[in-house]
Amino acid sequence: MIVLLSSCSIFKKNKKTVNNQKANTEAVSVENLIAANEWQPNFFRSKAKIKYEGPLQKGLPINTVGADIRMKKDELVWVSISVPLIGEVARALITPDSVKVINRFQKQYALESIDYLEKLVNYPLDFANLQNILLGNRLEFGNIAPKITANERGYNLQSKNGSLKMDIAVDSSQYFIQKMSVKDTIDNKQLRVALSDYEPINNKAFSHNRQITAQAKANEIHHINLKMNKITINDTLKFPFSINKKYQQMRY
Repeated sequence: MIVLLSSCSIFKKNKKTVNNQKANTEAVSVENLIAANEWQPNFFRSKAKIKYEGPLQKGLPINTVGADIRMKKDELVWVSISVPLIGEVARALITPDSVKVINRFQKQYALESIDYLEKLVNYPLDFANLQNILLGNRLEFGNIAPKITANERGYNLQSKNGSLKMDIAVDSSQYFIQKMSVKDTIDNKQLRVALSDYEPINNKAFSHNRQITAQAKANEIHHINLKMNKITINDTLKFPFSINKKYQQMRY
């Protein structure tokens, strides 16, 4: 009897192990298909329309602006902000360790560390994930193997790294990212990105629309709608950035 019970126990453990291995294999397969859709250009440029709603909107004359976004992979992001009838009102140069901003409207400039991005939206946003948001790639918060579940729309990949909980939703036909979110279960901070309007560029699909929400507190929510167009890939770009000597430095 003891031998039989022991054999049953071993069988159950082996069955559970097989199921876990199957789930892990499926998760890796889905991850590989998602990775195949991701963009890794050396140079990237896009024109964009940006609409912002949130606490930073106070004091701004308008909440929708035009943007010229340029990127050199893993090195810098350059953004020029313009408004109708006026032209360029701001310019930013962001690297993995610094943020530089020129405010032409108020004739000011700022020289800050990359932590300024976190201070701006009260959420831990770094250069790597800023780049991922612009390219429509997965957010990076640790290297934890995800748990995968299938549903009628596709797949959900969930993983947890300490207090951070990651959730990615992809469709089952082309494995495009539909939504992704990261939530800090301790501080209750959350970053959500919804991607849509996939269209081919150089025979590869690219999401032209981003709905970005960064929530630090119940009453502090930043909404950004980013609509991208006129995208060019791997054309050598320039990133001009010079500060007028008459401008006053802003300090945060």
